[in-house]
Amino acid sequence: MGMVIDLGTVFKVLTVLRDMNGSAKMFELQQATGLGWGTLGKYIEYMKAKGLISEERRGKARVIKLTKRGEDYIFLFSRLLSLLAEI
Repeated sequence: MGMVIDLGTVFKVLTVLRDMNGSAKMFELQQATGLGWGTLGKYIEYMKAKGLISEERRGKARVIKLTKRGEDYIFLFSRLLSLLAEI
């Protein structure tokens, strides 16, 4: 049985990343989201596999970047939330 992914948490991480100008070091993202290291790491791997983010290394720092697909996810999830609020 695989890890259960909460799509709201994916949305939270992506929006925090967007609000940080689309790029953040891993420790900055952890501080801004308040997620534990293990949890954040699992979500980062999931989002990379889905093409929502990319990752590069700058020295020892892991830099996470929002992709166009990640921006699309934010837009669509926001739209879904607004539609549900109308019900």
